[in-house]
Amino acid sequence: MTEKVCYISNKGKENQRIHTSRVSASHILNKIEYPKETVPPKNLLKFYSITQNSVDALIKNYLFSANPLSFNDPFDCPVQVWDEMIFSQETMLNSVNPLFKSIWQNDNNINKENFFNFFFGFIGIICLNNPAYENQDLMWGYYTNQQGFAISFKSSELLKIWHQPFLVEYLEKDKLDKFSADSIATRNIIDLFPRIIRWSTQKDNKWDKENEWRFVFLDCLIDPLTFKPKIEDRKKNYTPESIEEILLGNRFFDSQYSVYQNREQFLYLTNEKTKLQNELLSYLAFPNSIKVRHLFMKKEELYLYPRECRIWRQDKERFRIEYLE
Repeated sequence: MTEKVCYISNKGKENQRIHTSRVSASHILNKIEYPKETVPPKNLLKFYSITQNSVDALIKNYLFSANPLSFNDPFDCPVQVWDEMIFSQETMLNSVNPLFKSIWQNDNNINKENFFNFFFGFIGIICLNNPAYENQDLMWGYYTNQQGFAISFKSSELLKIWHQPFLVEYLEKDKLDKFSADSIATRNIIDLFPRIIRWSTQKDNKWDKENEWRFVFLDCLIDPLTFKPKIEDRKKNYTPESIEEILLGNRFFDSQYSVYQNREQFLYLTNEKTKLQNELLSYLAFPNSIKVRHLFMKKEELYLYPRECRIWRQDKERFRIEYLE
């Protein structure tokens, strides 16, 4: 097993992050060592809109590690920051990987695109947010329109499974690291891994309110013939003990389907339109012991605060929501 160490932060030395890549014939372990004052928060949040995939992910205890090339934001992990010299015919023909050589028949843009689709197809990223309360309303609006839910994870439990997450660094556009042939110590393709970690953990500073941490995986398989990802390999399972609590958005319970009895409890009715809400509430209902809180707003206040609640399933279509505080 070989070990490579590379500094990958463009800040002053006292704030630099050290990336360690341990490589064997069958496994690559990437680890980031941060300054002592940089540690993950106690909890990390995953925001979800209500979809079949998000409900399935909660019920089956997994997070989906997405390919960075599929991110909604074209400025997040853009291919444009990579100098095409890195992916030249000469570089690929000197690669230790025969598959890379076979992809690179000619030194042109088509081969570069094919290589990116293949090489970056191995990457999976899970994006979580620091639950700094002053920014939560913004995140609820970005990701759920206040109609979805969020999972609050215990960071210590996730670290046991996936090792250290990477803190996203928010920089002005002209400060973002760009990767050239000179940034690689040798022609060996393994030397790209530290750059990939850096590439996937820097963002435009307009997104700094996200307070984002990322788990980066380099073991997501793709079909070598179609370049299509194997979806099941991107589902990263966690233990049920990793969940601190579930938060329901302020508009999760559509008033059209809610019958209020008093401030302490109400009845929520579901139908075909709200079948996903039904599936989620059925999972969270007693006797499930997961703590649930609903973002509540008093009529006389412009302030959202989470109230702990208990969910009781009355029948196939009705749920009683009882506030505990």
